[in-house]
Amino acid sequence: MSAAPASGGRRARSMDATAADASRLPRALIVSSFDGPLQADPPTTYTRPSWWPDLHGPTPVVHVTQGTLANTSADLIGPALRGLADQNVLVVVATGNRATESLGLTEVPANARVALFLSYEALLPKVSAMVTNGGYGGVQMALADGVPVVVA
Repeated sequence: MSAAPASGGRRARSMDATAADASRLPRALIVSSFDGPLQADPPTTYTRPSWWPDLHGPTPVVHVTQGTLANTSADLIGPALRGLADQNVLVVVATGNRATESLGLTEVPANARVALFLSYEALLPKVSAMVTNGGYGGVQMALADGVPVVVA
C-alpha cells in the first residue's frame, strides 16, 4: 500500500493491484469477476423534452451534467457550454433538477438544449461523449453504454 496526498491535507491510502498484494487480502475481498455496473431501473414515467427530435440528426451529441449532488452552481456546465458553443455538436445539458436561473445560466448557446432531468436509458444511446463531474451513477451508465467520458 502507498499513501498519496488527498484534499484537505488528509492522506488517502491506495492499493497497487499486484498479485502479492492480493495474496495478503482475505479471500472474501478478492474480486474474481466483474459482471458490469449495478444499473438503476429506468423511470416508469418520463416525458421527453420538446427538443428531443433534435437528437436524431447527423450532429454528434455531447451530454454535459454536474449530476444531482454537486449542482448548486454552473461550475462545470457554464464553461462546457461556452467551450462547445462554436463547435459542430449538439450539447445536451441535464441540470440535476436545478433551474437554469438558479445556476446563473443566463445565456444558452444555439447549439445547446437544457433539461432539468433526462432519462439516461433514452439519452445515452444517442450520445457521442459525456462531460461530467464524475458522479457514480452517470459515469457507470455511460461506460455501460460505451460512451466516452470526460471527467472535469
